[in-house]
Amino acid sequence: MRKFIILLALMPAIALAQTEQPDAQAGSAGRALQLPDISVVGNVLGNFTTDKSFTDRNNLNLNELEIAFQSGVYPGIRADVIVAMENEESYQASLEEGYLTFSELGARGLGARLGKLRAPFGKVNPIHPHHRPYADQPAAVTAFLGEDGLLIQGGSLTYLFPSTTTFINFEGGRFRVGEQSDEEETEAEPGVGIDDFVSIGRLSFGRAMDELSEVELGLSALHGSGVDPLNASDRDHVTLTGIDLSYQWWPTAFGKLLLRSEYMMYRSDPGGKSDTRSGYYLLATYKPGRYWEYGARYDNTQFPAPTPGKETGWTTFVTKYLSESTYLRGQFKHSNAPDTGSANQVYLQMVWGIGPHSHTLQ
Repeated sequence: MRKFIILLALMPAIALAQTEQPDAQAGSAGRALQLPDISVVGNVLGNFTTDKSFTDRNNLNLNELEIAFQSGVYPGIRADVIVAMENEESYQASLEEGYLTFSELGARGLGARLGKLRAPFGKVNPIHPHHRPYADQPAAVTAFLGEDGLLIQGGSLTYLFPSTTTFINFEGGRFRVGEQSDEEETEAEPGVGIDDFVSIGRLSFGRAMDELSEVELGLSALHGSGVDPLNASDRDHVTLTGIDLSYQWWPTAFGKLLLRSEYMMYRSDPGGKSDTRSGYYLLATYKPGRYWEYGARYDNTQFPAPTPGKETGWTTFVTKYLSESTYLRGQFKHSNAPDTGSANQVYLQMVWGIGPHSHTLQ
């Protein structure tokens, strides 16, 4: 009887020791409790502008609050769930991203992504806004992919080519654009003009120039169709292609120079007639040390058909990093557009993070 009582007393400790062993269901984390990494990111943004078309001008607001749940769910499978609450939507929670990443699909280098995610097109769209080195978005990205970027649902295959000297990665898949409303009607995503399925592919090349510098080239393409803006009973076929070139140099342990250019070409056939529009941006940033970063960007882009005209502008910005997850930023932008004319904007931004947030960083 005495041995039985001792055994009962030791059972909690035995159970705890067993749960502390790595569990295959925990994926790479191997944690005792099957809890994901939970992070919160706040994006405080003020936009002070002479452009009266902005409905929330000259205010400083919590522009977005984002909660990330990230964890391995099985060896070689990772889950990412991003819930966003935006000021424009009265902070109602919505799913921004929710997808699985498969890193091991039998063949070496072969992987996949499945779920809802930011479209793998170009260098800007896949990156969450608070991880970009500037407060706004390049005009070409807004014109051709939408004010909030292009979000898609579906699946893609990825392949990392075996090479010891060059990084070569391909991702391609089939996705649905837009959200299903209560009436089961598909709403077109702003910017790209596609309201059904879209095929997307991206090929990236990266190579070290020497021990302190590297260059990267990216090729992107997407194709789909949407409602013809000139005839609602017809379909408008859209093709968007892009090329981006980046150079990075690390002169010191914490110093970094980034030079980047990205060009996009938008082809459609509104009213049955072929139409081509294009846009690009030039970006330069320099980080002399751990805590400060300076940069400038030039934008020049046309608007998708049938909107006439184009937008040009230049932007300068400076960022003070308080930690790896918190920074302060000031930005000045001068732009010219047909609907607003010449306008000046001043952005004040503070981004703060709690937890092991691990989005794509630039």
